[in-house]
Amino acid sequence: MNHHYLIADIGGTNARMALCSSEKKETQDMEIYSCNTGASLEEVITEYLQLHVEKELAGVCLAVPGPVEGGTFSFVNNDWVVDPKHLETILKAPVFLLNDFSAQSLALAAMSESDFDWMDQVRASSNLAKALVGPGTGTGVGALMASGQVIPSEAGHIGFAPITGHQEKLHHYARKKFGRVSVERLISGPGLVNIYQFNQEQNGLQIDPSTHPSDIATAAENGEEIANRSIQDFWDILAAYSGDIALTFGAKGGVFISGGAAQKLSPFLDTDRFREIFSDKGRFKTLCSEIPLGICTEQQMGLLGCRQYLIQKGV
Repeated sequence: MNHHYLIADIGGTNARMALCSSEKKETQDMEIYSCNTGASLEEVITEYLQLHVEKELAGVCLAVPGPVEGGTFSFVNNDWVVDPKHLETILKAPVFLLNDFSAQSLALAAMSESDFDWMDQVRASSNLAKALVGPGTGTGVGALMASGQVIPSEAGHIGFAPITGHQEKLHHYARKKFGRVSVERLISGPGLVNIYQFNQEQNGLQIDPSTHPSDIATAAENGEEIANRSIQDFWDILAAYSGDIALTFGAKGGVFISGGAAQKLSPFLDTDRFREIFSDKGRFKTLCSEIPLGICTEQQMGLLGCRQYLIQKGV
């Protein structure tokens, strides 16, 4: 029987809402709403349903940016509060909350080879554990086990482990700025800015505090040496860290890169160099060299993961 679902991926700024069904992977009627219009989440959902829904909903899944174990969820960057029980009385359907990166990790189960830009020819069985690393505003990490279970993680806050003399200097620079240096301070959009400012300082240049990640990408496209070096540093750190994540989760089925920062910087990626650094794990070099590496090209992984979650729940 074909079931109809409402799915939403809600961040601090925007909420993406769409419809989907248990029979088709594709989403329908996606709308993007601002989270700061003054309307409540219930009002936004009601507006969406009035526009698009003609059939009874079998279930609702909302991906939100944070832990969801407490029942209700309050957003940090806006005044929205999600109360699943209250929404169920309004929508007359079961409502589930899902951590946004758990949703992205679940999406891996529904994605095919064509949904990735592969770094090389290495492939593995689809029923092995997979890990997801997502540099964006922060650094998200999750894993999808062979059983279909998602392992939530806050591994973006693991301490940065430099592997070269240049990275040791970068670590020292970041430690003076932040105290403890997590990988999120470096492999994220803001992290790229930190790397760039470090390289400016190393070359005796004045630091511009208003620099945006897109400014660095533009400068690199125009041939600026420090911008290109900074992006290479970003990919090198991400490669070593991704190898550590592979070992942490036993991700023999692949390590996949998602997130806006990585997608925007992919034109500067040296895949052979990434593979070499990723696999440089001493006695586990051979194991890591057999792990597939890919960049996710699916643009709505959060929504796709919500659909996958509802199907797993059997609603």
